Amino acid sequence: GFGFGFGFGFGFGFGFGFGFGFGFTPSVRLRALSPQTRPKPKPKPRPKKPSLGLRPSLSLGLNQSLGLSPSLSRMPRPGAALRLMALALALMRPLRTAGLRRVCAAAPETPRWAAARLPRFPVTTLLRAAAGEVDAPPEANALRRELAEAQERVAADVAKVNEVALRDDVAEIEAEISTETFYQQPEAVTRATLQKLDRLKGTLAAMESWRTRVDDAETALMLLDEGASAEEADAFLREAAASLAGLAVELDAWEVASTLDRPYDAFPARVSITTGAGGDDAAEWANWLLKMYMGYGERRGWQVTLVEKVDAEVAGTIRSAELEVRGDRAYGYLRNEHGTHRLVRISPFNTGNKRQTSFAGVEVTPLLVEDDISVKALEIPEGELEVTTMRSGGKGGQNVNKVETGVRMKHLPTGLAVKMTKMRSQGENKKLALLVLKEKIVAVLEQQRLESLEQLRGDMVEASWGTQVRNYVLHPYKMVKDVRTGWQTQNVEDVLEGNLDDVIRSLLMDDVKQPE
Repeated sequence: GFGFGFGFGFGFGFGFGFGFGFGFTPSVRLRALSPQTRPKPKPKPRPKKPSLGLRPSLSLGLNQSLGLSPSLSRMPRPGAALRLMALALALMRPLRTAGLRRVCAAAPETPRWAAARLPRFPVTTLLRAAAGEVDAPPEANALRRELAEAQERVAADVAKVNEVALRDDVAEIEAEISTETFYQQPEAVTRATLQKLDRLKGTLAAMESWRTRVDDAETALMLLDEGASAEEADAFLREAAASLAGLAVELDAWEVASTLDRPYDAFPARVSITTGAGGDDAAEWANWLLKMYMGYGERRGWQVTLVEKVDAEVAGTIRSAELEVRGDRAYGYLRNEHGTHRLVRISPFNTGNKRQTSFAGVEVTPLLVEDDISVKALEIPEGELEVTTMRSGGKGGQNVNKVETGVRMKHLPTGLAVKMTKMRSQGENKKLALLVLKEKIVAVLEQQRLESLEQLRGDMVEASWGTQVRNYVLHPYKMVKDVRTGWQTQNVEDVLEGNLDDVIRSLLMDDVKQPE
């Protein structure tokens, strides 16, 4: 009775504020016994409204990014906000009509409790997602980013060249070549002019190729967005990737070639290899270097001529060798190979299988022509030359070992010396020795970044020649490391076969960074 009375008089008990607990339980019991208070069946889930075409997290992130109140997720038909979003999308991608239709649909409802756990997204990212980029393959999005980077790189490289002035120079040189008096000039002048024309045309052709590759990649990705089938999409992806890969190779090559702007970089190169400390191992190491540089020249399509080779006692070893390399800016690419190269390996000539260190010297000079303007400008006073004659060695002949046709020429200020016995007369050997001596002097001037012969000293020559430039390690690990730039690789065999593009690129780009 007490419980019922208080339960029935719920208002009275509540008024006193002490009988609420006593009256609450009976009241609940009475309602449970009533048929009207039985649990109602759960309502059926409402049908989902048309979706925006985005994930719920993206939809809610859009609401938060736009700062709309009430949010799009709670509005039954958020027309104004969606029209604003559709307008932005239409301005960004006018061709994406399908994406525009998705944007004009209603936004999905998202519970408020999930808002705190959903990430925020920039509006531009969400608009691109609404346009269909979220559903695109990961490879396509990666290629789009790569394409954007390539476009920036092309724009930067084109900006370095005044294309209008370049075309004017080409037209001017072509008009000069068409005249009758052009080929009546000295051969050195005509050769230099033709080489300059080839370089200018090569730069223009390179820029056209860059634009073509960018257009090909952009077109392939655009076609991919137009609802291509799986097979077509795969073909478009491969085409875009191939265009961008080829573009990267061309840009790398041009950027390296653009650094070769020194006076003698366009000349052919003379590469001399001599055996250093290390006995038979050093003699074999010199032969390896000879094969390496011949392989590099062949990879680049240059003309490589073995002028001289002095074999050592053991098969496969040499005392010295000399190469003439003719090609586009051969000396510019090879000039940083000048110096001492070091090899570490298990010696095949040591019965104890001990580790052996061998050295070989590489000398790279521009291959000069006697009637060239720059060669004539480099005059050496006779008082700075010391000339001695000797008998030429060989297997015999009318003059060999009988007449002193050989010449040894030494530049006294620098200590540079040349021995010449190739020609049959002393006068011809002397003339050629002076030309080769000038090549050596020019090489040191280029390495020391000097402008005149008067600035050259003997200690500079000694330091330049004795500098160790690169280490080749075959034991206890495999690694090639250039000590000047820190460039390194573990693929020693590939380098020894002539793949020097990466290391030469690092050296040339390092030259650009160094102050003059």
